[in-house]
Amino acid sequence: MARITEVEYEKIFSPKTLALLKNKSGESLRQMLGSKDLRTVMMQSQTVLNEIVAAEDGYRDELEMVAAQMVTDAYPIVDYANIKIDAKIVGLNDLDIPNPPPQEDPTLPDFGADDEEKMKAKRRIINGITQGASIRGAFGFMLFKEYIDDINSELVQKYNEILKLAFGIYDNENAIAMMLAALAQGQKMQGGESEMEYDEENQQFVIKAKAICFPMLVHEIVKGLYEIVGTEGFGSDKEKNQAIVGAVDKLSNEPRDLQYGKFIYDAISKIYNDSNIDDPRVRELFFAELYKTPDAEFFPFIENAINDELKPLQKKWAADTMKDIAKDLTKDDTGLEDLDEVKQPIEEAMTMKQAIAAAAILLGTAGAPNMAQAQDKTQSTTQQQDTTKSATATYIHPNENTARNQATVKARAALAIKIGKPEGEISASVTDSKMYQLKDGKYECTVTVKLN
Repeated sequence: MARITEVEYEKIFSPKTLALLKNKSGESLRQMLGSKDLRTVMMQSQTVLNEIVAAEDGYRDELEMVAAQMVTDAYPIVDYANIKIDAKIVGLNDLDIPNPPPQEDPTLPDFGADDEEKMKAKRRIINGITQGASIRGAFGFMLFKEYIDDINSELVQKYNEILKLAFGIYDNENAIAMMLAALAQGQKMQGGESEMEYDEENQQFVIKAKAICFPMLVHEIVKGLYEIVGTEGFGSDKEKNQAIVGAVDKLSNEPRDLQYGKFIYDAISKIYNDSNIDDPRVRELFFAELYKTPDAEFFPFIENAINDELKPLQKKWAADTMKDIAKDLTKDDTGLEDLDEVKQPIEEAMTMKQAIAAAAILLGTAGAPNMAQAQDKTQSTTQQQDTTKSATATYIHPNENTARNQATVKARAALAIKIGKPEGEISASVTDSKMYQLKDGKYECTVTVKLN
């Protein structure tokens, strides 16, 4: 059988949609980099990065915790699905980014009735959305502005600058050409890496992220989260999945994924933002449901969403799907179910809230749950846990956010000592947090964490 060939965005989208994406990329270039030429951008990026690395020195452990907490706060789906975040700020030489893989093995599975070109195109779109979500999520550091200001009052401005410089170049055609040439020679271009895996022993998804500075670490964590969501785009055939991944998931594809993916993500995310649903967990669950739709529905929906031309039936499907997801989430939160739905088979009731299929689908193994099942497992485990597997700590600081963050750090460290495990190997959630302002103006925060 012939080797699977590459799939480019020019082959996926109509000329109209591709022209719109290119126009948006041009606008983004002006917003992110202004009139800076490529040489200036590269020199300025290195200068700002060096300043950030120096300012973060001595605070990396705290910033790793803040990055994980920030993503957990911004994406409540992390707690709902019992996803563990393992985040590290490292040096460039500590990144394990592989060189471009060799050509695909010409021995491929028989795709049968499945259209391998559409499978590749769907995977490419999902990869683009994953990159786009991670770019938008990286700017969430403003959630912890006060805490970051306590470390260095110039860091927030430098974080904003480095992200604009680092991601703005992906809207520059000359920069993309330069990056592709460098990648072809085996050079490392990224400032971080992430991967997701399923921990069979603890029955939970794990996001492992590394980056050379705090905002890049946030970027990688969010990318890991959306890689988990992206597994919903796979089928059940291991060999087919691996063949598609081998053909599409390449470093050489990332520049274009970063260029166009943010606009595809924006288009789908806008559907949730424009709804009257106020539960951010629905956002990622909606992406997951969209990824599961048949090709005949998936591709027209994506194109029409990008062009802001969704048909009435497409809008209705999106609205109904989000309402059903939100309804199921409410039942999970309250433990109540409508009497008429109790009679339905469990598997039918689960379909609407199913979010993230097992990473094992990609690997061809069985047993890992979807996100809804992972959440149910968390609930039952929590009920069985010994109440002694919790810890409380208090911290006083002039800054409210710092008091809360440091109290959380101390509580997790105390819990690790209590159960006799390294702190990095436990997964704990905040179950109670109390904040008081003292007479001298300082804040006293008491936090209780419990083993997941």
